[in-house]
This record gives sequence, structure tokens and C-alpha cells, in this order.
Amino acid sequence: MDLSAITDDQLHDMRTEPKRRVSATRQKLKGQHIEQQYDCESLASENRNYKVFTRQHATRPNIFSVGLCLVQQSGTLVLCRYNSGYHPHRNVIERNRVPARSHIHLATERYIAAQLDPDGFAFETDRFSTIKQALRCLVADCAIEGILDLDGPETMDLFK
Repeated sequence: MDLSAITDDQLHDMRTEPKRRVSATRQKLKGQHIEQQYDCESLASENRNYKVFTRQHATRPNIFSVGLCLVQQSGTLVLCRYNSGYHPHRNVIERNRVPARSHIHLATERYIAAQLDPDGFAFETDRFSTIKQALRCLVADCAIEGILDLDGPETMDLFK
């Protein structure tokens, strides 16, 4: 897919089209973070694949990110990320600042056209404060089936 011609409507459609988990990795320690990935496929578009990732600091569980990526042969495009409020975020194009609170990043046509990080736009949210809540929001917002037992722990645990 040619990212230079992608529209906000297409990005929205990719985020919201129905998807199903087809496989998952085990949690693994990568640097100071515990990470896990879920491979997903579109239920609406043949040959469209996605990856969901969860990433949480190993000793500071209030630092986390959960995201959805479009997987292509040319690489991956982060469509959205649900981040904890461990840092403020600056929206470069809009010239505003999101305070150090939970926030959602979205890939946008404007950021792609400006050759900035595609998911560089973010807005504050009060919908989640834990990784479990963030994953729940992402699964609901992005229409994903079969990600995980949503009654599981509030933090990720390599030793479960």
C-alpha cells in the first residue's frame, strides 16, 4: 500500500474492520519491558493482516503501551497506540501538548503527508489507567476477536 496516498477514512476503516487473532507469542522480556504480540487477520478484507502488541515496563507497571499495526511486506504501520500517562506528548502539527495522562495515538493522513511519525497525533483519554483496560479499549475500538482472557491480571507477568 502506498502510504503517501492513504486517507484518514482508509486508516479508520483499517482500525475498525473486524479482525480475529490467529496466533500469539509468549510474553518475553525485551530490555526493561515485557512484550507480547498477537497476529490477527481481517475478517472483511482478504490478505490484510495485523499485529497487536502489548508492552509494559518490567518493574513499573504504570508504564505501558498497547497498539495495532497493519502488517505489509514493506513493513508495519502503527495504526493506533494506547499509552499510559508516564510522559507528556507534543502534537507537532497542531502545536499543542497532551499532558502526562493516558492518551491514544492515531495514524493520520496529515502526519504521513508531512513525513512525520504516522501515529504522531495523540489525544488525552480517561478510558484506561492499566494495561488490561487499555487492551480492552483497543480490542473494542478495533473490533478484534480472541485476543486474551480479559479477566486476567492488571499487569503482565512473565512467571504466570
